[in-house]
Amino acid sequence: INSFNETRYLLTKYGTDKDISLLLGENNLSKRFDLEKFQYKWIDELSYMFLARLGADQPMQCHSNSLTSLNYGAIIYKKTAAAFAMLQSHLGQARFDAAMRMYFDTWKFRHPAPEDLQAVMEKSTGEDLSWFFEEWVQTIKRNNLKLVSTDAKLSQFDNSPGIVVRNVGELSSPARVSGLVGDSTVAVLNLPLMAPGEVAEVPRPPIKVDRWVVDYERVTLDYNRKDNTRHSGLFGGIEPLQLRMLTRLEDPERTQLFWVPAIGWNHFDGFMIGTTLHNSALPWRDVTWRWTPMLSRDRFDDGLHLRGMLAVEGRHGDLRWALKSRRFGATEFLSELADVADTELNPEPLTRTSLGLMYRLNASPTSPFDANLSVELIHIDGFADSRMGILEPPAIRRMAGRAEVNVNHRLESLPGARQSLSLQSTVVQHDGVVEGYLIEPPSTTSTTNRVLDAWYHLERTVPSMKREKKWSVDARVVAVEGWNQFGAAPAGSQASFDPLVDALLLHRGADTSSGSWLSRQAGMERGGLPLNLVASRGFTSLRAETRLPLGLPVSVQAGGALARTREWGIGAPVSDRLHLVASGCIDLGPVRVSIPIWTYEAGKEVWGPEDRWCFSLNLLKLNPWDLVRENVK
Repeated sequence: INSFNETRYLLTKYGTDKDISLLLGENNLSKRFDLEKFQYKWIDELSYMFLARLGADQPMQCHSNSLTSLNYGAIIYKKTAAAFAMLQSHLGQARFDAAMRMYFDTWKFRHPAPEDLQAVMEKSTGEDLSWFFEEWVQTIKRNNLKLVSTDAKLSQFDNSPGIVVRNVGELSSPARVSGLVGDSTVAVLNLPLMAPGEVAEVPRPPIKVDRWVVDYERVTLDYNRKDNTRHSGLFGGIEPLQLRMLTRLEDPERTQLFWVPAIGWNHFDGFMIGTTLHNSALPWRDVTWRWTPMLSRDRFDDGLHLRGMLAVEGRHGDLRWALKSRRFGATEFLSELADVADTELNPEPLTRTSLGLMYRLNASPTSPFDANLSVELIHIDGFADSRMGILEPPAIRRMAGRAEVNVNHRLESLPGARQSLSLQSTVVQHDGVVEGYLIEPPSTTSTTNRVLDAWYHLERTVPSMKREKKWSVDARVVAVEGWNQFGAAPAGSQASFDPLVDALLLHRGADTSSGSWLSRQAGMERGGLPLNLVASRGFTSLRAETRLPLGLPVSVQAGGALARTREWGIGAPVSDRLHLVASGCIDLGPVRVSIPIWTYEAGKEVWGPEDRWCFSLNLLKLNPWDLVRENVK
């Protein structure tokens, strides 16, 4: 409530229509970023909406220990201020101020609870305010008003033209409809409090306006303002286009399109240049899309090629979905031996298309548990079978389905500790596997692989006056069944082995024995170890890591993997080989460099990092969209 009073004081002193220059100062920033019409009083609502649109907000009435750092500021301070401004608008300033004075007089020098504030305000106003204190304050439900019509025939008003507003949200809400000519308000119509699903109707005054707008003053924290406006005239419903670089604040009365320059590079496509077109205004909408077309000059035939990525993502409540596709040049194959590669083949377009769904199973912000269930359908086209001694081997196509359950638990008995358990099951169908090499054209067949991956992670962060202390333990079991050319790697997706194209690699299919630094890229996900190993039947691994108390982000880790690999030959048995590693890790922003100090691989002991070091660089997560989502968890 103090934040509400602070905002009210500034608006009283500088004017209720004071723009954002009160915060930014008198300069060109407002004009440069199209903020001239943005009013200072809207900052409270905007702060809340950033987290609400990402599905990361928490209730206003929530224990401080359960709040994330972002929610502590955006919800406890900003949303509370915006919500009480809405209540003040509903009650009227005189009734609201009288209720607050009664509250201060009743509870001065004492410690009231939220229900005490509700009781005093209801007594003072003579109105049931449970819709506000029990729904707005204690939940994360959304408010959403829709302007249905401005020309409806109202039977209760002798069929005179009227304005119809529907509450399509989850909260009871007051409403106000404004008639505008340009930026000037010429009429204001107050509607009664509407419960979710209810409709309010009011006669339309006989005046000429450009448009009617629900909640033009942005008082009700409306979640979606795209359905709040109705224009007059034959072409009034056509929204003007706003084309800008980077992004802007959402303008519900415009169609917004943004662009960002894009560059890229990989071993096969060389230097690529293009642009990212997207619709991600601030705060982000429930459905966003981005398309990054890029042109490259082929290093092998001097032609121009179109490469790039496309993503359409959305959320509805606790359900998220994503349709993604990316296309880049590569020579790809599958081999049990990670250090085998064929670099003589010309690269072919490699396209990965996926549809992903994720559902949050436990959305309670006060619970120490949270869980996610995710499903991904994958289609891959363009793999080349390099084992064939022909110039144009047939393309191998893969279809895969991946399901994962991830459970996280915050250990309340051990402050700063958190454990996670992930169970992942993948089924892969390979079409185009070569069955006969001496037949022209080569005969192909289909085969199926099944992969079960269980991963446990425990970490703890202990605050310190100088530098926080952090340690973690990972245990993982992976089992593979099916085609012998498929397998699993403790280092995760890497240059020489990424069968489902889960990563963007600088040199896909690189020979790890060549010494090239491009061949050292590895995902190191799910407790990965810097081992140059691909196991055709799976592996079991264990890793422990701790952050050293130095000025640099340096860690040390030790771990091992017991790999199950089928020997070559018909009817050959499966052998188990132990691999161990002790290494140091340096975090350089988005890049982590793992330098093995001692390695034991299949009976051979190696000291030093000469041919075993690797680096992890997740290029897919370096885009602003994923960075924001990752940092608001």
